[in-house]
Amino acid sequence: MTAIDADLIDAYRATAYHVQNGDENFVLQVDRPSAPLRQIYGTKGVSSAAFLTAWNPFSAPASIATNREAQLQLERQIVELGLAHLIGRGEDAAGSWPGEDSVLILGITLVEARRLAETFGQNAFLWCDDDAAPRLVLMR
Repeated sequence: MTAIDADLIDAYRATAYHVQNGDENFVLQVDRPSAPLRQIYGTKGVSSAAFLTAWNPFSAPASIATNREAQLQLERQIVELGLAHLIGRGEDAAGSWPGEDSVLILGITLVEARRLAETFGQNAFLWCDDDAAPRLVLMR
């Protein structure tokens, strides 16, 4: 498989990663510590999270029906792993790419996040360690 195009990596870095936490929403941005995420860590008793989608594997557009089914499968796997998650949505800051339904998986390990990203054909995902600063993890 070929390397990820530099423009695509820049687009991932510029994306606004929206998270719904009850009645409140917040945005994760690559390499910027998140106070709301840190607060969730404290309330949920976790020290890691991953923001992941199953939409548009390898950044190739898929139908809405295909994307929704893949996202449901991802959410089922998260439940089977016994992990909590919050609903999210990745939004392209430039508006040239449609938003993608996503999840913020709480308490997941980096190894397991990589496995899910690989299973669902994702080029990248956000990894949030105990510092609550999302980092872009490239899969190839």
